Amino acid sequence: MAAPIKYAVTRSKTTVANNPPTTTAHNTYATISVAIPSEVANYMKSGALQSVALWDPAISAKVMLNVGMKLWAGETISTGDNLGEEGYGSVNVDGTLIMGEGWIAITPDNVDSFTF
Repeated sequence: MAAPIKYAVTRSKTTVANNPPTTTAHNTYATISVAIPSEVANYMKSGALQSVALWDPAISAKVMLNVGMKLWAGETISTGDNLGEEGYGSVNVDGTLIMGEGWIAITPDNVDSFTF
């Protein structure tokens, strides 16, 4: 089991490549980013980047379409509603903000399984 992350930063690809994360007896540093897997695979495999978080654009588009169709039909979107896609089976709504849990965690172990 990995040590808990005590501090996380996002830095540019150049900085990350030249300054890989370090571990000391008291602190664990991890570099985490939002990025496209195909653009950061080499950094992940080298250990310079530990994780990438993102949303599948196809699923996000379907959810947005489902929201648009419901609103077009005069329906409202409320907390707990199912928007029909994985990660959006029970959304939270705060005003006009609709939040699901459809993110993807990409790691060095699964980065090659993504085609984008």
